Amino acid sequence: MPIYPEDPGPTAQQGDADSYVKRARWLMQQSGWQARQSADWYLRLAIELDAALWEPWTLLAELAKDDAALHLRCYEEAIRRGAGVTTKQQQAFCLLELDKFAEAERAYTHIIDDTSSESPALMFARRDRALARVQLGDYDGAVSDMSTPDLGWAPFHIRELLGRFQWINGDFAGAYQTFMAEKSERLEFFRIWSHLCQVGHGLRHAAMPPLQSAERPPVRTNGVWVSPSQGDLHPCDFGPPQPAVWVWDLLTDLFLDRTTPDDVLAAAQSGLAETDAWQFPKTLEGTGVRDFERPFFKVWRSELLFYGGMWYLSKGDKKRACQALGEAAEADMSRSLEKIAAKQQLRRIANEAASGLPAKPVQPLQFVVAPPPPPHPHLYKFVDLDLTLAELAPTQRGPVLAFGGHDLGDKGLATLLSSRNLRYIVRLDLQGNRITAAGMAAFRSSSFVLNIADLNLSDNPIGDEGLKHLLDSAALLALETLDLSNTELTDAGAQRLVDHEYIKFKQLYLGDALLDITTWLRLADQCGPGLYARGVFRTPYKPPFDPQLQVCFSSPMGAEPSPDKRRRERQINAPRCELNFLMRDYVARVWERAAVGRHKSWPPDFLEKIRMVREFESKCVACTEKVYTMEGFEGFSMINGGFTPLSLRCEACARTYDRSEGRVNRDPSYAPGRFTCPQGHVLWQRFERP
Repeated sequence: MPIYPEDPGPTAQQGDADSYVKRARWLMQQSGWQARQSADWYLRLAIELDAALWEPWTLLAELAKDDAALHLRCYEEAIRRGAGVTTKQQQAFCLLELDKFAEAERAYTHIIDDTSSESPALMFARRDRALARVQLGDYDGAVSDMSTPDLGWAPFHIRELLGRFQWINGDFAGAYQTFMAEKSERLEFFRIWSHLCQVGHGLRHAAMPPLQSAERPPVRTNGVWVSPSQGDLHPCDFGPPQPAVWVWDLLTDLFLDRTTPDDVLAAAQSGLAETDAWQFPKTLEGTGVRDFERPFFKVWRSELLFYGGMWYLSKGDKKRACQALGEAAEADMSRSLEKIAAKQQLRRIANEAASGLPAKPVQPLQFVVAPPPPPHPHLYKFVDLDLTLAELAPTQRGPVLAFGGHDLGDKGLATLLSSRNLRYIVRLDLQGNRITAAGMAAFRSSSFVLNIADLNLSDNPIGDEGLKHLLDSAALLALETLDLSNTELTDAGAQRLVDHEYIKFKQLYLGDALLDITTWLRLADQCGPGLYARGVFRTPYKPPFDPQLQVCFSSPMGAEPSPDKRRRERQINAPRCELNFLMRDYVARVWERAAVGRHKSWPPDFLEKIRMVREFESKCVACTEKVYTMEGFEGFSMINGGFTPLSLRCEACARTYDRSEGRVNRDPSYAPGRFTCPQGHVLWQRFERP
């Protein structure tokens, strides 16, 4: 007889262990602790019915992630009953997370020895065994694991680990070649490690080539948020001036002598200190960053101390270098490779000092400047082709000429634009071809671009000057769609797009361009629903209304509106609560939601959202009261976004709390969301469907 047959999931048949497992697997895909509790119950029933099954144990391991000992024991039971290599890898990784490095190394060795063919699983098993061996001090073994022949197709982070393991092992030349050979989006990261290879090789800072041009001003280090990668930067910042800073920008400035190790540490400590690690601040009041948008990574103190120590070493200041490296080796609970590298570097310095021998002259590691790859061979085939209108006639959707990511460069672009065959092309894709403003000048002299309706220039550093060359081309009469994502566009260039006399775009892609709100409004009015961008604002929101104007969100206390008619009727007579905020914070949050998330695959509703916000702003301007009252539960969304109410009125308490007297409490144990007043009365909780 089926158990709980009323929901759409697979039914569990009495006495059938396989049906219990299928039912549990389905429940684990649902949300809520009740589903997980039911899944646990079904899995234990399946184990009682058939002790030889291994799959219930792997599912129980997933449910027991918060209990490390039980998590590991479940994997061991599954393996004992015949689970495959995937479960063995999960068990080995669990050992690695529990700092059982010797056991993890043995487990990965068994996996590698038992796997006969090359596969991604084998590559990642070697990677994780290398991590375990590093923790055990077996650097030669770690390098051997990462240098296997199948590494050729490995992702860049595998090559990154190889270079870092080589560096820790003292093979600075090998590490240098590994880092310099890598082409990756983390270009600054690999350049910094190449510099560290120079430092470890015994050179002084003056002998090093620069990382990049030193013309860029150093990053701000006052009240910043330190982020390990650019992808973690929040697109909108309406609050106080606390810009997010890419940690590799800080380190680039350090090795260009534009800042000091003390400045790097101060940047991470400003409002971010939290015991052993630095994170985003817990309180983000007034920033518009919602709870679920806060990155949860850590920038460890030991990592930054390591880079500071290497900087001192590059200056020949071994005393301060050893002090910083010693602190890095003991600073926190991090198992980062920088911390391990600090220990190894201290051993190297101590061995040199103990030998008493003068340092041998060191041949500097030379930067190998590889010539840029030749333009795509299809370019010259296209240029030399004898095309006629009958063979390749322009249509509304094509023909298309795509050279995305083929390193045409400025010369290749000039060759392309001088080809008579280009007059037949309707859609031209030049994404990521290292085209600069100088190369864009070829558009001005080309008379063969007259049929191009769709032009993609994204990921090329053309800037405002390059855009000016493009718009000065009198032959671009048919241009309707233009993609300028990630092209270093500023407000001046965007204004040219708006003010241009004869080119009117049906679709304009600007990606993450950083523009003033007034520029965004002009672009939205010009392009309408054809504007695709993420709406990143260069300056904080400045309200056109009284900045002291408040907004009061009034709502019945209890659960949100329910489908149940009787419950809705009871809510009409329920006590009410009132939450007061500054109106400028609320409108800034509305602006953020209107702007974020605009890209090619999303519906073009940017203009409609902007108009709605502008209409609401006009109501605020016309408001003569000190407080603008609104009905609804939006105040609790504001709290989730990091804003603290100016005041709270709770009818159940029959009193009003200001900010200093008490805060709205959010119950983290209640998954859908529950908020209470300082006295514990439920102000609002999300309706949870059964």
